[in-house]
Amino acid sequence: MFRDTADYVKRCETCQRTKVEQAGPAGLMGHRVVKGPWTVITADIMGPFPKSRSGFAYILVVQDLFTKWVECFALRAANGKKICEVLEEVLSRWETPRFVLTDNGTEFVNETIQAFATEHGITHTIIPPYHLQANPVERVNRVLKTMIVAFLERSSRVG
Repeated sequence: MFRDTADYVKRCETCQRTKVEQAGPAGLMGHRVVKGPWTVITADIMGPFPKSRSGFAYILVVQDLFTKWVECFALRAANGKKICEVLEEVLSRWETPRFVLTDNGTEFVNETIQAFATEHGITHTIIPPYHLQANPVERVNRVLKTMIVAFLERSSRVG
C-alpha cells in the first residue's frame, strides 16, 4: 500500500508542481515558547486566487501556535478592515491572544490593525521580511495551496 501511494504521488503531475522539498533549514533556529492555547496566534493572507462566484479571492489563515488549530476565512478584499472583522469573530469564540505574528504586508501593517491590537491589548509582532521560516503559518499555507490547486484542477476537469 505504501509503495502504491508513493508511486502514485511520484506520477501525479499536480503533486509534482505544487509540493516543495521538505528539507530542513540550515543552521540553528531559535524556538518560540508558547505558554497556552490562544496566547500566540499567527495570521497570513493567501491569494489572490481566481474569484469565486461569490467574489472571494483571498484566504485569511489564522493558527494558534500552542494547539496548532487552524481557521481559514474567505475574503473578497485583503485589507485591514476585513481582517479586523474576521479577528473580532475569532476572538469572540476563543481567548484574546497576547501576541499576533504576521508578515509585513500592507494588509497587516496599517493603522486599522494597529488600533485593533491596541484596543484588545495584543502585541502585534511583524516577521522579518524575506524570512518566511519565522512564520509558522507558512507551513499551513503550503498544504492549503496544494489542496486548493488540486481541487481547482479536478473541478475544472469535471465541470
